[in-house]
Amino acid sequence: MIGRRIAGVLLAAMLSVPSMALGNGGEWLILQSASDPLALVGAAAAKRAPGAHVIATDDCPGIKAGLYVLATRPGAARPAGAYVRRCTPRPHSVAALGLPVVDPSFATMRNPPVNFDGSDIVTRQRAGLLLRPYYVAAPNDPREGLRMAVDDVAGRRRPIERDCTDPEVARQGDRIAIACAVEQAAGQYIYRTTVYRARDLARMQAVPRCRNPRFVDSALMRCDAQRIAPDGTVTIAPRDVWL
Repeated sequence: MIGRRIAGVLLAAMLSVPSMALGNGGEWLILQSASDPLALVGAAAAKRAPGAHVIATDDCPGIKAGLYVLATRPGAARPAGAYVRRCTPRPHSVAALGLPVVDPSFATMRNPPVNFDGSDIVTRQRAGLLLRPYYVAAPNDPREGLRMAVDDVAGRRRPIERDCTDPEVARQGDRIAIACAVEQAAGQYIYRTTVYRARDLARMQAVPRCRNPRFVDSALMRCDAQRIAPDGTVTIAPRDVWL
């Protein structure tokens, strides 16, 4: 849940999250598997398996699909029940970027969340952009510490949005559009879409109450304009935005 206006996250909190590179695949010691990635994260899991990463088996052809595994590099010791598997990352997957599918910041989460589930903490790629949930230990936080960053990974990895609730993204040529929820009306998210120039990530235009961006060409973006009636009802209509 978010309030009428979503509070900005402290940049320092995000930058303090450690970077965890997985490298280019290879062998992994599987310590635990689960269909729900929340079962593999949190302070208790981090204590049991310090330094382990969460990997999606869908990113690794040859491993049973549809699961998440807590894994580390094989060493001299092998806990009971652990086993070794090789992961050759699927092209364009999160693992192919050398990243875990769940950000390491979730290792500091002490209590199970109430208002989000395992699907909300999984990192994904869309349109050459990395949508990366991460965790901030913030007392009395209505979002229970859940944040979302959006990075450009079409080339060198570059951060774009530090805190973007429920992002919707599009890309064409030298244009990137990211819609972030910034308020609520009648229980529905209200978005603002920002258009960036991809080559230098300069902000070109911010369009309030505009969601589901898609490019017609480099000069024209189409989105769903959101209109809020006096009774709070939200309606949408197509809108063309010239860039």
